[in-house]
Order: sequence, then structure tokens, then C-alpha cells
Amino acid sequence: MIKLLQLLINPFLLPLVPAVVIMALVAGNITPYKLELTDRRLLRENETIWYGDMTNDGNSEHVTILDGEDRVSVRIEDYRGRVFRQWNYVGSLENLRLHNVPIMGDHNHDGNNLLFMFTMSGDSLLLHRMDLTKDLETEPDYRGRFITRVGYPGYQPDPRVRGTDMADLTGDGKKELIFNVSAGFVLRPRNVYAYIIEEDSLIKSPTAVYSLRDMRQADLTGNGKQEILLSGSSTGNIDARQHHFHDSSNWLMVMDQDLDFLFEPLEIPGPGNRINVYDYLDDGQPMIAVVELRHNHAEDARVHVFYPDGKKKFSICTGAVYSQAYQLPRDNGLLLALYGDGPGTILYDPIRDEIIRELDIPLSGQLVSKDITGDGRPEMISPDISNGRVTIFRDELNSHVSISEQIDEGRFRSLSFIERPGEVPLIHIQSDQFAYILRYAANPHYSWAVAYFAGIYAVFFLFGMASRTYQKNQLSKKQAIEKKITELQLNLVKNQLSPHFSLNAINAAIHTIKKEETEKAADYLRRFSRLHRAMVLSAEQMHRTLADEIQFTADYVELEKLRFDHAFAFEIEMDDHVDQQVNIPKMILQSHAENGIKHGLSGKKGDGLLRIRIEQHHRTITIRITDNGVGREQAEERPVYSTGRGHKMMEEYYRLYNKYYHTQITQQIEDLYDQEGRPAGTSVEIMIFLNQA
Repeated sequence: MIKLLQLLINPFLLPLVPAVVIMALVAGNITPYKLELTDRRLLRENETIWYGDMTNDGNSEHVTILDGEDRVSVRIEDYRGRVFRQWNYVGSLENLRLHNVPIMGDHNHDGNNLLFMFTMSGDSLLLHRMDLTKDLETEPDYRGRFITRVGYPGYQPDPRVRGTDMADLTGDGKKELIFNVSAGFVLRPRNVYAYIIEEDSLIKSPTAVYSLRDMRQADLTGNGKQEILLSGSSTGNIDARQHHFHDSSNWLMVMDQDLDFLFEPLEIPGPGNRINVYDYLDDGQPMIAVVELRHNHAEDARVHVFYPDGKKKFSICTGAVYSQAYQLPRDNGLLLALYGDGPGTILYDPIRDEIIRELDIPLSGQLVSKDITGDGRPEMISPDISNGRVTIFRDELNSHVSISEQIDEGRFRSLSFIERPGEVPLIHIQSDQFAYILRYAANPHYSWAVAYFAGIYAVFFLFGMASRTYQKNQLSKKQAIEKKITELQLNLVKNQLSPHFSLNAINAAIHTIKKEETEKAADYLRRFSRLHRAMVLSAEQMHRTLADEIQFTADYVELEKLRFDHAFAFEIEMDDHVDQQVNIPKMILQSHAENGIKHGLSGKKGDGLLRIRIEQHHRTITIRITDNGVGREQAEERPVYSTGRGHKMMEEYYRLYNKYYHTQITQQIEDLYDQEGRPAGTSVEIMIFLNQA
């Protein structure tokens, strides 16, 4: 046993245990990439910030959107802060749930991106177009293009607008703006639209009342053109009696270039659910995957796979309840990240019905994929703002890095990228009225991980060796402080209760007896006896209670009043809620009272006053000792009454007391003057900050 104990306390082995623990904790934080917050600021109410490269010069423009009561202001600035253009649009964003706002794209391949915004004016949804190449004086921008009416009279319109990438639907070599509009709790509109920019015309999908959500495009038929796959949710506001494509079920809807159904929509029964629709390649064959997610936590999520003509290939149950899904990039086959209200996320291959990997960190409902580092492998950004966290994943979620301590919980509003030529893009995220700029880049410390681990052990080893020396010196230092405090206290006692004081007090008492004032003499002798008794009993103590210090000081001052033939008055004022049982340093009141008498009141002729005021606020006791004597300037003119040594002694006493007892004490001395600027006494303020119980 003794040998084992000696082995455990070996200076080389002992640091190994904490070093291994620290290494295990730090290893998870030393990642190939790091995420850091570079800027955080508070925006104005109803202000949205967004970044996008409208001029295709590699620099992102700064777009500021300010929503007023009946006007939306859009200002665009370049990367140097110069204002390009400002537009003011009719309408508001208040009741408009926008996604991917604004929508940007180069429709005619001229190298300039158009910017599109939607606003609500009454019950009308309006589309606005911004083009930095237009000369507003000769060719004004088109604005206020009517799209559709939303809701019914008496109902608050609440449309949700989602856009997707521009695509050439008409075959004229120019791209159209594609978006869907889905009302919330009212019947219409719930349609997909294509805006033909050059002709200023609209194409609208067939009438349906299914609640639409995301859109994605894929060439399912192999004709070189993009079909549109729609995701949605069965909100249960409209049943089958009101419309064929109702929202009491989900519907697999795929649209062609004319926004007609590629095949008759397929019903996926079940209210309270939602579907995410994806495309993937199965050995070169385009396929459609429908992930049926559960919001009511009653059934497990399912995956349905269809051929491009709408025929089902198979369905499979995931075996658990999930409310969110995301498709990860894969050259062949289907890989899904499934997550929900639980603590983590799984990577699931429905083709093989296999869980690839489990993660202990959840994803957010707004996921953005972008190749930030420029290595050809896109990162996945998960702004989980509702939980105050932003996470970036890489390599099919194999690695991730998060930031949370500087992100406020809130409602996610927008995510965009600040791009500069030759630089890693910055990530701009807005949550409610807070805007954050994040930098994601390679971690230069990653390659030094082994050296860091060796350094950790070296630090603990050196710390262990140094602590031995430190522990040996601690006891002697503590004893030295105690000795110094004791010496200071003895000097204070010697200085303040000298034999000269005692003889004067006794002579004054004898003089009172001779005047046949026996009761007064007896009182003074009792005070004198109590004073010396207190000194003897507390000789080994560094402090005493506030009540004992007040009594000690009162006895001392009354004896001094007798000595000076009542040439001054004495008052003690104390708030009722002051805790008189707290411990304070010995002599802290008496020493300053004695200074006030000796250096201030002894040189004053008549009407002298010594006042002590004690207050307590929470854990702070404030003591003010005030005299109306001759003041320090006049006292210093009499060398016999020099004040410097006593004050310096008290300051050193406080410093050592604070260091030893961890109780902060401050002292401030103020010279008092009358209205004519003449010295009128001295005030000493002592503040004692008590330790929490």
C-alpha cells in the first residue's frame, strides 16, 4: 500500500491524470475548422439586412430593407458603403411570411442580377423589381406588379412566399422567376407562379388548396428542362368536400415547364403531417423520394419512393418519429438527415434501410448549403437561433463546429453571405433585431494539436513541481502577515492608549472627585476600567463585533471629554437595521475618533463636535467620523500633532487585513470648509464590504 501511494504521488505520474482529462475535453474542440463571431449589432425595428452580388464582380452588395406602415424602403450599398440606389415600394412586409428574401438572379445572362421583392398592400400581393443598370430618369424600374389577392374580406391575409432558382420554362433562352404563394388559414391562393420578366406576364399553376412549402427543380424526364417538385403540409383547414386537392392530406405534386401537373397528384393521407420531396439518382435513373414527417408524434416517419411517372417503387418506415428532414449531397442513392424535437440527428439511407450514423447535436429547420472554403465540398449551415446556436457541418455531418455563447435566442429572419474576391465568404445571420457576422475558416491550431497535448502535460508537471515550493512558503507567509498585523495593532494600542492618556484620565477623575462630583467620577472610572478590560480580553484578537467597537470608542471619547473639560460634544448615529454583530477590525473607530480629538478638536475654542454616523446597505457598512475642528492644514503647522504617520499606519493595517481576511475596506479623508472657504474640520469615510454568508 505504501509503495502504491508513493507511486501515485510521483511528480511524473501525478500530473498525467489531469492532463489526460484535459486532453480528452480539449480534443473535441480542436477541429480542422473554426467558427467565430466577428460582429454583432442591434438593428432598427422592422429592419432586415441581406447581402448579394448584384453586379457579379465578386463583391457582395449590402441590401437594407426597412418596413414602414405602408411603404417598404430598399437601399443598396457597395462594399465601400457607397449608396447605389434606393427604392420605395407601396405596401408592407408585416403580414408577409417571406423566405429567401429578396430573390436574386440573372435572367438574361448579361452579368447583372435583378433583385425581386414582394409586399402586401391591403389584400393584394405585389411584386417589385430592382435593376442597378437602369437609368431611372429614362427607363424607370417596374414596381408594384399585381400578383394575386390573398384571403377574404374580414380575414387578415397571411401568405407565405417561397422562391426557387430561376429557370427557362418558355424555351426562349431567358429565365423566369419561379415562386409559390400559399395562404395560411384561408382557402386561396395556394399556387405556383412563373413571372416572365421580359413580357411582364404570369403563368399560374392549376387551382389547388394544398398548403405549399418548399420547391426544388430537377430534370426528371431527361428532356433537358427542369420540373418542379413541391413540398407541403396537411394543415387540416380544408377537407375533401371542399376541394379535390385538399389540405387534410399531403399530395405529391410535380409540375412541368407550363406549370401543369406532370402526373395526377398522388394523395398521401394523414392530417397534421408534412412531406419533403427530393430527387436523386438510382444508377443514373432519376427518382422521387417523399419523406413523410410527423408533427403529432403519433406515428413513425416514412419514406416513399416513386418513379418519374408517379408510380410507387416502395415505402419504408424509419422506425422513429421525426419532424424535420434534409437531403445530403450524394452522387448515387439517397442520404437523409432526420431530426426533430429530440436531442440528436440520424443519417439514414432509406434504400438500404440503414442508419449510417447518429449525432448528439440537432439541426435547425433552416439549413443552407454552400461551399464556404472553396474546396468543392459544400458546408451545411444550421442556424438554430431559437436555441441560440449556429452550427456548420462538413463531410456528410462527420465533423462540425458550433458557436452559442454569443448568439441570442430569437426568431430566424435571414441568412446571406458577404463575399469578396480572394477571401473566404463571411456568414451574415439575422435574428429578430440582432445581426451577426460569422467567419468560418481553417483552424491554424489544428496541426499543432500534438504539441498542445504535450504542452498540457508539461504545464501540469511544472505546476505540480511549483506547487510544492509554493505550499512550503505559504505557511511562513501567513505567519508573517499575522505577525505584521499584530505589530500594527500593538503600535496602534501603544499610540492611542498610552500611559500619558491613562494618567490624564485618572487625574481628570480625581479632579472630579475633589469637586465632590462622585457619581460622575464613578462613571468615568467605570468607563476607564471597562476600556482597559476590553483591551486585555481582546489582546490576541484581530477583530471584534461592531457593538463592542462602538462601546470601546464611546468609553474612550467620554474619558477624553473629561480630560478636555467637556470642550466638545460627542454623538453616535446608527440606522436601526445595522447588524451590530458583524466582525470588524479592532480600533477602526477609536483610532479615527482619537485623531479627530487630538488633531482637530483639541485646537478649537468652544462648540466642538465629534459625530460618528453608521449605515448599512445590503452587505456594505459605511462609517463616517466627522469633527468640526481646526482641520488638517492648521494641525500640520503644529509638529507635535503631525497626522501623517497615523493615517499611513491605518492604511497599511487595512491592506494587510484585506489580504488576510478577504474583506475589502476602503478609507477616504475629506477636508471640510465653511461658506467662506475657511477650514471647518475633517471627515473620514470608511466602507467595509462584508463577505457573503
